[in-house]
Amino acid sequence: MVAALLLLRFFDELAAFLPAGTLESFRDDLDLSYAQAGTVLAAIGPGALAGNAAAIAADFTSRRVIVVAGALAYAASMFTFALGDSFLAMLAGGFALGAASTAMVDAGEVALTDVADGDRLRVLLARGNLLAYVGDFLGPAILIGVSAVGWSWRSAFAVAGGLLVAYAIVLAAHPLPRAARDEEGPSARAHVAAVLRDPLVWVLGGLSVLISPLDETVVGFGIAYLEEDSGLAASVATMAAVAATTGGILALLLPSRLARFDDDQLLVACGTTAAASVALFVVLPGASALVAMLGVGAATALAWVVMQHRILTARPGAAGTTKAVVSTIDAIALAAPVAIGSAVDAWGLRRGMLLFVAMPIAFALLAVVGIHLSRARPLYREGDAGGQNPH
Repeated sequence: MVAALLLLRFFDELAAFLPAGTLESFRDDLDLSYAQAGTVLAAIGPGALAGNAAAIAADFTSRRVIVVAGALAYAASMFTFALGDSFLAMLAGGFALGAASTAMVDAGEVALTDVADGDRLRVLLARGNLLAYVGDFLGPAILIGVSAVGWSWRSAFAVAGGLLVAYAIVLAAHPLPRAARDEEGPSARAHVAAVLRDPLVWVLGGLSVLISPLDETVVGFGIAYLEEDSGLAASVATMAAVAATTGGILALLLPSRLARFDDDQLLVACGTTAAASVALFVVLPGASALVAMLGVGAATALAWVVMQHRILTARPGAAGTTKAVVSTIDAIALAAPVAIGSAVDAWGLRRGMLLFVAMPIAFALLAVVGIHLSRARPLYREGDAGGQNPH
């Protein structure tokens, strides 16, 4: 069962790549404009927000039903892309993909929380994220494979849909933990309201907003910086993406060795390391700056794992709702590339890159606030992993 749950992000990354990877193919075949094709990709975001309803439901009902339904809906979104012959069909496929992804991954990780807690949960989340990197590679590999044998781009979606159906069957075969719902407990509305009133949940949402741009966004602007300010060839500058990915993979091997540190301490360390790494990236000359991108990737990947663990354990019995609230707050980060791009237009790339130093500094400071909020809780015990309330 645990092995099956660790594959959640593997299948998610594998399938989620395909709409972007086939953008030009489906745009050309369906005679869509680039604006329409971009709208298909953009529909994934609102779909993911809609899927938060399933994450909240995971606090009340069968996680197995939600996860299996999410996997099957994910497969249906793939088949919609494979068979779609209009803009509206592709738009529906994009929205369904986002909703199904949230339902499958979030409810599955809530179930994982019930079978592993403390440091073991953190290690398992890291392993799941490592498998996500494998999914990142397999998605393009499927596209390359179907192209090599002369099949249409639609075949890639059909293959992914078939894999997701098989995965749904595997998930259905395991009795995932049920929600420990108290019939005399609060109503769903009161349950959600209690999470919304929790200042720690809002701190976690703020942390998520601040760390989100240190993923693809910092790499994108970093590559531009190396080309424009450092004068590197595009082929060399693009190695920044490879360096960040390598750093992320290496960092995900560490959680078992970091058991003596709680989540909040690690978040402060990750923010500080990311800030120092971006600063080094800006000041180091030429290709040597690529070394600093290893630190950015490592700090960001580890911060995400710790954030996942912190969110899942911040409010026992409300992990799904906490994830839903934090992911909704994190939607603010969608505006980050636009805001940073505007700053770069006004100040230049070098000064604009300093925003990527300021954000992890703010992240570390906000993590300190999280420490104080955690320790102010009546159920907090010194030594609890991650500073979370005990189960």
